[in-house]
Amino acid sequence: MARAPLLALLALLAPLALTAFTLCACTDERGRAQAATTSGVAASASTPASVSRASSAAPSVPADAAPPAASCPPLARLDLPAPTIGAEDPEPVALDDVDAKGMAPFYAKLAALLRGRRSEHLRVAFIGDSNTTMDYLTSALRRPLQRRFGDAGHGFVGLAKPWPGYLHQDVRHGLIEDVWSAHALASNKLEDGVFGLGGIAAISRGAGAKTWVATASEGAPIGTKIDRFDVWYATRAEGGTFDVRLDGKALATVDTRLAAGASAGVEARTFEVADGAHAVDFVANNFGVRLLGATLERSPKAAGGASVVVDCLGADSLNYRLLGLYEPRSFAASLRRRGYDLVVVWLGTNVCILPPHDAWMRAAIDALRAALPEASLLILGPPDRSHARSAGDRETETKACSAAEQRVAHERGVAFWSFQEAMGGEGAVFGFHRRGLVAGDRLHLTPKGAEYMGARLLAALGDGFEAWQAAHPRGGCAE
Repeated sequence: MARAPLLALLALLAPLALTAFTLCACTDERGRAQAATTSGVAASASTPASVSRASSAAPSVPADAAPPAASCPPLARLDLPAPTIGAEDPEPVALDDVDAKGMAPFYAKLAALLRGRRSEHLRVAFIGDSNTTMDYLTSALRRPLQRRFGDAGHGFVGLAKPWPGYLHQDVRHGLIEDVWSAHALASNKLEDGVFGLGGIAAISRGAGAKTWVATASEGAPIGTKIDRFDVWYATRAEGGTFDVRLDGKALATVDTRLAAGASAGVEARTFEVADGAHAVDFVANNFGVRLLGATLERSPKAAGGASVVVDCLGADSLNYRLLGLYEPRSFAASLRRRGYDLVVVWLGTNVCILPPHDAWMRAAIDALRAALPEASLLILGPPDRSHARSAGDRETETKACSAAEQRVAHERGVAFWSFQEAMGGEGAVFGFHRRGLVAGDRLHLTPKGAEYMGARLLAALGDGFEAWQAAHPRGGCAE
């Protein structure tokens, strides 16, 4: 199926409310009830509260209506870990966000969370390249945020393994690889462009093909319990059925074949389960079942209140051009279904110097904004890198790329953070390598380096929020 060109994305997004894309859930991600369009699934013997219901794409109604001025609760402290500042550490780098306009929507929702006024979790999407496929940097954000606000679960994870280096933290996942065909935006592409949010899809090669997800092992910092999960799949004329098994027991059979008169797209089905440790198997019953991902979460009730969910949507070799390979309607509706409040995009390492890069970047920003008009967008520049063996032979490409991305961010009115400057500027990668913060390729962060840079990014977000809050003392309440 031919896909619309990337730069026509906005025209395709306009009729989003009329698209045939269907998303199944008991309620949408912000807790707003939707009209049920499928019948409930019988409860599993091991999970008395297990149900699945269906809904359409999330509406754009704000999740948190402001209370009367007199009832505005006090603002709790953010209290996130401070970054290390030692002899070898560069000074913190602030977000580049004029008057905090780009981040203001997210800051207002964060203020509501700190005032105890949110009924649903804040949701962050982190779109990145190979530096994110192991979930190191995103887990360095997710863990302190959930330690602060409550364990809300891992969030999104793909159900295929297109690269050896695809392994998320604080969740367990896997598959029998030889019975699934793995596809991604940058490798083994799909002509129809229908991928999961992480740019990944798994297509069964026959009956009995199994892929699975499970809560983190006991002792993990977060992710050891869930009370709800989603499974995402493509609906196609040549689709089939797959079984959902919870803790080894049959829970549901899902039909991915198109209903009469329906259009191909993506669906997500939500199951509510008893809060606790769980393993979920997805088993295809025939050839051609396309699975796109799963989300594992705890509801605010189970987590002790609304928290923050960070979805790692990293794909190997991803760049702004490849983002245009998503089928636009299904991608936009998937973003809306998750209801992200902040989208962080960390690209530029791959193909940054090609002349169309700016146009691809503008198109991606515009598409994300059209899909999520209430969300904030934050662009991270590329990390410092070098193929040279000494600091005396530096590469200038990264600095030029970062400056170009910053210009586009300014032009589009979104926030920007210079990852290279936060590392210490041009040539900083050599010090990172010496300290064990970056791998031998002087490009990919180690787990230690990801934790280090995650703390610096969190600090920049926290400082930006405090500056915004000082200018908006009733942030999160009626202005």
